[in-house]
Amino acid sequence: MKHAVTVGNILLEGAKKLGEKYEIVGDVRGRGMFVGIDLVKDRKTREPHTAAAAHVLSRFKEEHILLQSDGPHNNVLKFKSPLVFSEENAKTFLQTLDKVFEEISSTKHENGK
Repeated sequence: MKHAVTVGNILLEGAKKLGEKYEIVGDVRGRGMFVGIDLVKDRKTREPHTAAAAHVLSRFKEEHILLQSDGPHNNVLKFKSPLVFSEENAKTFLQTLDKVFEEISSTKHENGK
């Protein structure tokens, strides 16, 4: 149980930090090793960003990391890590998410949006 709390805290706190860094993150929520990250086009209107979620899933698949989307608009990244998931795995997950969010952010700026 202690392991799940420790790794879950790494995932949740890391995801919250990414939420502070990237405007695409509308909300981060979770409990234990279950984390949901809501992707939005605009934080004020909370318009779902389904295309961004699809891109994240595709990029994670390329990195051999399984991830799902959920919600009525499939814009919530849902991560349910297995109990064997280590602190190192959590850090790798967060680093990959940071890299993919940066790609999305860079593309948005290049397109002048």
